[in-house]
Amino acid sequence: MISATATVLAIMAALHPSAPRTGAARMVADAIAYVVTAERESVFETREVDAAILVVIAWEEGRFCLICKRGDRSLHPFGSVSTFQIRATSEAQARALESNPRYAAGTALHFVRESARSCPGSPLAPYCGSCTHSIPRGIGDRRIYLAKKILGLEPAKE
Repeated sequence: MISATATVLAIMAALHPSAPRTGAARMVADAIAYVVTAERESVFETREVDAAILVVIAWEEGRFCLICKRGDRSLHPFGSVSTFQIRATSEAQARALESNPRYAAGTALHFVRESARSCPGSPLAPYCGSCTHSIPRGIGDRRIYLAKKILGLEPAKE
């Protein structure tokens, strides 16, 4: 039986050939595998879809960095941190997100779940910025499509 971490690393490789060797990919893969298998139920159809979505988010937001350049501080004083670019609510949380990949992946999965719950028509749009604006909706919908395509659940778009 293939380990959950090996599955996540395979998803990373399917996303981009260099992805499993980029940044802290192995630590991020371990963290994603841990949090998706620890959840009582998946957010999307399966735990593999949840893992693939977290991989796509972590790749596109931070290329699997642990301590990334902090994102937008104009509206969020502690910035968006970790490879998942989570809006930290305090400096202590920001440091925890940067130093603990499992905490970051778990927090990202929590926000993915809340995002899907609040915007069923475009489940990742709130995570990407807003359910009501077309740009975050497009980003979120593309991320879901890409994750499912990697898993062979979506046909290639023409």
